[in-house]
Amino acid sequence: MGEDEIRRKCMTCSDVFRIRNILDPRISPDGRKVAFTVERGNLRDNRYDTDIHVVPTKDGEPVNLTGDGKSSSPRWSPDCRSIAYISGVEGGRSLWVIDSLRREKHFLAECQAKNVRLGEVGEFLSWSPSGTMIAFVASPKSDRGTDRIMVHTKIHYR
Repeated sequence: MGEDEIRRKCMTCSDVFRIRNILDPRISPDGRKVAFTVERGNLRDNRYDTDIHVVPTKDGEPVNLTGDGKSSSPRWSPDCRSIAYISGVEGGRSLWVIDSLRREKHFLAECQAKNVRLGEVGEFLSWSPSGTMIAFVASPKSDRGTDRIMVHTKIHYR
């Protein structure tokens, strides 16, 4: 193998931005579809974009439901018609619901990113069994500036 062939086969920095990561796959309650987040590098804007895709569990191609580059954390409703998700559109993170068939999006609430990692102990976004309510974990908005550093030496709890 010549040196030119080796160079052509080596991965470059720009190759990293062509890699797609599949995150947070969720099987619908009826087992017929999977919703998941696709993360892809955006070299022009120097960031990662994320969109929610849905694919049938048997045959079919994935469909990009959100297309905004800022959506993640899909959660199926119990009736499999809607998906709740978090999106970073319109200036901040917020909770949305999308109809998985008609692709109609509905804003529900603003929600600051959670300040603790709960992935190992439970869900931070979940539908009620009846599908009429959604529970989520978020940080309250801070009225303090971010320039003030706080150091805690004890755990405060009640």
